[in-house]
Amino acid sequence: MKRQRRAQRDGPELDPAFGAVAPREARRGDDALTVIAGYRVVRRLAVGRSAAVYLGHAASDGETVALRVFHADTAAERIDREIAVLTTLPSGVSAALHDVVSLPDRRLCLVMERDDGPTLAELLSRRAQLRAGEVVTILAPLTVAIARLHAAGLSHGALGAATVRFDAGGRARLTRWASARPLGEGAERTQALRAEYQALGALVHELCAVIDRDSVAPHELEDLLDWLDARLSAHPFLPLAQELERRLFTLARALAVRMPGDASDGGPPARVETTRPGATAQTADEPERPPSAWRRWGVPEALSSALGDATAESLGGHSITALRAALGARIRRHRRPIIVAGALAAALFVLAITVLPPGGPRSQAAPPEPPPSQNTAEQTAPVDPVPSEAEGADPVQGADPVQAATLLLPLREGCFRESSLLCLDEVDDLGSPIADADAAGIRRAQQSGTAELPAAYDLASIMLIEQNGGAALLSAEQQGEETKPASLLLIRSEAGWRLREIFDY
Repeated sequence: MKRQRRAQRDGPELDPAFGAVAPREARRGDDALTVIAGYRVVRRLAVGRSAAVYLGHAASDGETVALRVFHADTAAERIDREIAVLTTLPSGVSAALHDVVSLPDRRLCLVMERDDGPTLAELLSRRAQLRAGEVVTILAPLTVAIARLHAAGLSHGALGAATVRFDAGGRARLTRWASARPLGEGAERTQALRAEYQALGALVHELCAVIDRDSVAPHELEDLLDWLDARLSAHPFLPLAQELERRLFTLARALAVRMPGDASDGGPPARVETTRPGATAQTADEPERPPSAWRRWGVPEALSSALGDATAESLGGHSITALRAALGARIRRHRRPIIVAGALAAALFVLAITVLPPGGPRSQAAPPEPPPSQNTAEQTAPVDPVPSEAEGADPVQGADPVQAATLLLPLREGCFRESSLLCLDEVDDLGSPIADADAAGIRRAQQSGTAELPAAYDLASIMLIEQNGGAALLSAEQQGEETKPASLLLIRSEAGWRLREIFDY
């Protein structure tokens, strides 16, 4: 990375863009900056204790980035530590760092990938309830990101709802790396890991507290939280990311998170308030779940009242007696056409049973027996078996997710080789994170003319970890110089099995 690039600015040299910090250097004219590292400064997005963030736009290709300009009084040690952490992070954990730029007043600017979505704290402030599938979509990538961060020898140090931000694809990613530290060794490492997972556990509790109770069985939610609390307080402490991820996918099927401001965002999405407690409504995209015990214990009066209200609502508020009278009056006005149509239908039925021969293919005469003088060898000659429909069935349509995964992964690689977006419809679940990522990769390949192949996986290593209805979590090994574990999330719909997400560790 280069630190020798200079920023252009117009207007006065001094402009109080930040708060009360060191008088002149810290108040440099940030609002007067027009171009940084080839990006036109559009507007200021946010201001924090250590830096201000601006929106940058590239005139050449239209790319937008986040320009993180450190305050003049920010300690150099803190800036160097944050840059070192961002350059060490595994891909997908946080917004990517593109470049480091030096401003004319010797401050540093980080050119980073822009995350357009809100923070998790902002999402929770706008939505009173979340579906269980949305919570799975939020927590599962965070759990994988924490595990990958620890594998790189780092600790975030400030995990919470305010440090989780959604990217353009709706995936939760970590931000604010000023508190990041190396994990250390021995007891220091164990203490840092326990603190990090305790922060993750607090986030799990915070999200589970706002889950709509109609989207998950209460005892399943309690079992998850009890297991998590027991693991966090266990001695000796052991990391729990992989087991937590598996239990999350067992809790509910992953669903897209509805962001504040979406057209479909109309408050609590999976709950309808009624005048009667216990009356529930299910959204169209909520997975089908068997009724839990507490639902089956409803009294008959509540059930009959619910059916009565539903019937009245479907009939537009009119009574059944009034509707019966209106229907009778309409039939009397058209009595003659109805009688003629009925008589004609009866005559056609009688004619059909009179003319058509009775019976079907089974009633036809059996072929005559061969004469006894024929060679017995011809009679006992083996007959080639007729292949059944199951033998030629498509594994993607079958019930085994492992067989489907062994077919979907090569098909996905073929889509990248052919740079075909239509091909992805037969591989990825529509609207899933992997569908958006694959489509973006193929578009880049179409523009550059060079195919970007996805990571290859050992098909023989694919194993089923957990299956819950139409959702299956599988394990696999990524091929390359070093074998890396990965998790595959498959969703089964009417079209068959599709890839929902691939988590690399």
